[in-house]
Amino acid sequence: MYSKERLIRKTPTAGQMNTVKARQKVVGREKDPQLLMHFRNLWNNLEEFRTQRARAFRFAYGDQWGDIIEYNGKPMTERQYLRMTGNTVLQTNQVQDKVATMEGVLTKESLEPVCNAIDKDEQQYGEMVTNGLQSNCYKNRIDELSIDWMREACLGGLMAAYESWDDTSGPDGTLDSWTSYINPNDLVFDARMNDSRFWDISSVGRMLRMDYGKLCARFARSPHDIAILEDIYNSQSKLYSTTSLIDYQDRDDLDEVEFMHDSDSSVCMVLEAWTKEVKPRIRLHDLNSGTETIIDMDDNAERSRVRAENQRRKREGQKLGWRDDEIPYIEGDGYGDSGFFIDEFWYCRFLATDGTILWEGESPLPDRGQPFTIRTVPHTDGKIQGYLYPMIDHNIIMNRAVILHDWLLRTNAKGVTVVPKQILGDMTPEEFANSWTSIDDMVFIDVKPGSENLMPKVFYGNAQQFDVAKYLDTFARMGDQSTAVTEALQGKTPFAGASGSLYAQMTANSSTAIAALLKKIHNFLEEVHIKKMKNLITYYTPERWEMIVGNMEDVFGNDNMRLNEVAQIEYDLRIKESTETPVFRELAENDAKEFMMNGLISFDEYAMVSKRPWIERIRQHRQARTAEVEAMQENAGMPMQQAPPTVQPQM
Repeated sequence: MYSKERLIRKTPTAGQMNTVKARQKVVGREKDPQLLMHFRNLWNNLEEFRTQRARAFRFAYGDQWGDIIEYNGKPMTERQYLRMTGNTVLQTNQVQDKVATMEGVLTKESLEPVCNAIDKDEQQYGEMVTNGLQSNCYKNRIDELSIDWMREACLGGLMAAYESWDDTSGPDGTLDSWTSYINPNDLVFDARMNDSRFWDISSVGRMLRMDYGKLCARFARSPHDIAILEDIYNSQSKLYSTTSLIDYQDRDDLDEVEFMHDSDSSVCMVLEAWTKEVKPRIRLHDLNSGTETIIDMDDNAERSRVRAENQRRKREGQKLGWRDDEIPYIEGDGYGDSGFFIDEFWYCRFLATDGTILWEGESPLPDRGQPFTIRTVPHTDGKIQGYLYPMIDHNIIMNRAVILHDWLLRTNAKGVTVVPKQILGDMTPEEFANSWTSIDDMVFIDVKPGSENLMPKVFYGNAQQFDVAKYLDTFARMGDQSTAVTEALQGKTPFAGASGSLYAQMTANSSTAIAALLKKIHNFLEEVHIKKMKNLITYYTPERWEMIVGNMEDVFGNDNMRLNEVAQIEYDLRIKESTETPVFRELAENDAKEFMMNGLISFDEYAMVSKRPWIERIRQHRQARTAEVEAMQENAGMPMQQAPPTVQPQM
């Protein structure tokens, strides 16, 4: 029977509701082996996905006969079995061709991010951010990374990117926003989410590989820290550590992939673990400035400052004769609404191989989120499978058909001569064989009466009963139907009898079946660009913006900042991918030229829009000539005249 004391709800303290501090009380502040074990379990849960991904990549770029089978109780690969039975190992590669087609479809779109302001009065910000975003995307070679992500979507079914603001991710050590491709073998995330957009993810991380020097440069802040790192990474801290002899092409094989372990003994493994934590906090709303801030509930110094400020405003308001509801207090923490709420935020820890915490802290990102962008194709009932993975079964059947046809050709009779012994006479079989196979030789045989039919006969086997070409064509068409990567999409020659209009219609409709896949990839790229845009708006200085887009006076200064908070920047700017193709550029060129001919814009404005390089050279020559005329007039003491009117060029 429950007692009254057990039914009374006790008020929890701030420390009990703070999951970070509660965890530190259990495991301490220096090590967290439980969190390391938690991420190891998450990594083990993705073993089936890594196995399927490795098999898909092997069928596209490696040994298609590498599946493990059991023969007489002994495990072996299919290639070993075929060689043991005396067969020649042959294979056809249908998967790689389709992957190349999908990569070509994405490459031909030539998309680039564009920021459109929802409020047209803020379009100047959108254009400025567009230039900065495109410049940073070019610096990160996003178009090349997009091909890698398309390959992952086709074979592995998972795309992952990492957006950071640091000076260690880039090749030149520049402090900038960097986008990194993440090998899915190094990615760790929980399996409890149901949202295909990964919005309900609670644990995510990646394994980092770095040499000992880079490890010290990133995490050591004192000689004491270096001593700790040397104790943890004892073998890796040697100046000339002996590396393993594993081949470069085999380093990502599943046999070599382990959690927090690398085949190269000189590599230091670090786990970057992001977890979603909760903490009691207070939301403060300053009615005087209209700003909103969040402070920790246990931040007594800040709370005391807020109370003192409210008391000061109260005294000044009473002197002016204001009512209490007219005084612009800092609402929250006792004034107006309590402001108390449980804040959910991302917390990052860098863990060594023994669980030592190398660095920890709340998310430094502008939106207080995590830096990973993850998409799966598809994400149904927790199953992740590459888009072209069903093609593997068709490829296996075609490989078996090719080997069967080769075996039939090798085992069939090819010009076998059958000679009755009665006709040899005094000749030995060797003499008859030499004479029979010699050029311009004569063979004398002894044909007795009644045995005229006993003549040498040559037999040829017929392997044409197995029509391998038709068999392969059938399964190739079945593969096209299962993956929607048709011959029209691949740009192949149409079948015999196909009309030009029919093939044109087939080509136009060929991308309809893969529209959902392309939409997934475009949404993934937009998410990457949104994280990058938040970094640029937060960390780029006005001088940095001027280096990219030129003079931006009174556009993005602090006093003229009219955008919302960076965490809610999507309410102001919307990122879409515009088509940057020759046809699109020609249309823009023609419109700008027509505006110039009609006097709506000047030649300088037209040159700023035009993509033709010689137009820019003409504009520079015009500016130089105008400057020379102004200088001559100034030296001669003549009154300044207007610049020569814009000459309409004959296009």
